[in-house]
Amino acid sequence: MRTSKKTKVGVTLTEAQAAAHEYAEQSIKKDKLTAVMNEKLQKVREQYEPDITACDEAMTEPVETLEAFAIEQRKNWDGKSSELGSCVIGFRTNPASVAKKKGITWDAVVGLFKANKLLKGFVKIKEDVDKAALLKEQTNTKLVTQLEKLGVTFEQEENFYVDTKKEKAA
Repeated sequence: MRTSKKTKVGVTLTEAQAAAHEYAEQSIKKDKLTAVMNEKLQKVREQYEPDITACDEAMTEPVETLEAFAIEQRKNWDGKSSELGSCVIGFRTNPASVAKKKGITWDAVVGLFKANKLLKGFVKIKEDVDKAALLKEQTNTKLVTQLEKLGVTFEQEENFYVDTKKEKAA
């Protein structure tokens, strides 16, 4: 279902001032409620964090024991995991990634790849339009005319906003 925003027309200054007042009141109310909520959330976090940290610390040794057991018994499993009491233990394989040895920079790797016929095709060459440079030249009419012929234009949106004057609205 598609809905569209209805545009109001014929709004008087009095109606606009009343709307601004209502908006400011609701904005301030929202800010106060958000502050109270955040304060309560912080208190709840502070209440539970020590117990959660204690649980994390208490799980460290059992995990180490389970991992040692899994490493020793892995060859006896049918797959990558095993059910053990109230837990399933196992090994997950992360997706493959490309890494380099310590002490070697990616720039050095790129240089070596470029020099090798077999590896040259694995070097990306990215060309892109320098948009920042174009923006600096947007007053150059000759350039703008040429850009428009190529389908490139400069755009700048204008968006409506409402800011609450917190100190006056209260």
